[in-house]
Amino acid sequence: MSAITHETPASETEREAAARAERVVSQAMKAFEVTLEALEAAVDALRTEAATGEQAVSKDLKAMNAAFLFALQMEEKARAAGDKHGAGLGTGQLDLDAARAEIDLRLACLRAARSGGGVPGRAE
Repeated sequence: MSAITHETPASETEREAAARAERVVSQAMKAFEVTLEALEAAVDALRTEAATGEQAVSKDLKAMNAAFLFALQMEEKARAAGDKHGAGLGTGQLDLDAARAEIDLRLACLRAARSGGGVPGRAE
């Protein structure tokens, strides 16, 4: 009798899940980079803007600060998800729906920062 040399479906499933997790973490990191670029552009625009009222600047700075803190939190979550994934393949499941929701929220924050609005779901 010869030994079976192909992989079991469970290991293939684990590899597929790992590949999906890596893609989600990669997308989250790209979204974080875009967020930082948008915040830097907003800060540059504030610096070059002519006479702006103190209240308007204060409001914009609060919104950008909230968006920046949120982006940092999302970066930490993405790193933690990557660490969990790398630590034990197949031991846990990455919630892809939650990751998509976080990315959507971060993109909404970017749009709000560009338009001068507040950060969705965050108090100013």
